[in-house]
Amino acid sequence: MSRKRISLYGAVGMAAMGLIASAASAESVTSAGGSIPDNLPLTPLVVTFNVVDSGSVASVDLTMTGLTHTWAGDLIATLTAPGGAVADIMRRPEDDTPTSTFGDSSNFGGNYRFIDSGGSLATALNGTANVPSGDYQASSRAALATDPNTPVVLNTVFGGVASAGTWTLRISDNAVADVGTLTSASLNVVIPEPTSLGLIGAAGLGLLRRRRA
Repeated sequence: MSRKRISLYGAVGMAAMGLIASAASAESVTSAGGSIPDNLPLTPLVVTFNVVDSGSVASVDLTMTGLTHTWAGDLIATLTAPGGAVADIMRRPEDDTPTSTFGDSSNFGGNYRFIDSGGSLATALNGTANVPSGDYQASSRAALATDPNTPVVLNTVFGGVASAGTWTLRISDNAVADVGTLTSASLNVVIPEPTSLGLIGAAGLGLLRRRRA
């Protein structure tokens, strides 16, 4: 498991006033994947991410690197936060006009980031070839054979939950024969930080006010 922290800062232009606004910090954790057990819904591939930074989540995205499976519609993937909040990443995905309980027969064979600003997975499914690598919205299905994919807004599900602890990705195969693997997965969590005003900056502002009086 590897971890990367990125601090994002906004600075007021007058350096002498010492004003520094700390906008947010992002922690990215990458964990190894593995084989997805064939036709074992209750025995999924489990990938965990240990997030150290504490705070209330602002946004989340998840990348599956090297996801392969010869029948995309076999798969259910969920992401669970440390406190128990859970979101579907995909649920036996189908194209925009579902006609069976088997899900779409397209193949996964690439790198897929699930993020609220991504495109529709249903639109990318084509029944014959690989789903192109890229950014997709998480999605779910209320009922197989009748309901198409519906978007899952990850930032609504996880926004405001506690970030620190173990996040869990589960990927299950729900039909016989077709198999797949995952090379690795990366979880990116953005945590807002309060704006801070340095003592020097506050003193500088006071001095400016006195000089203008």
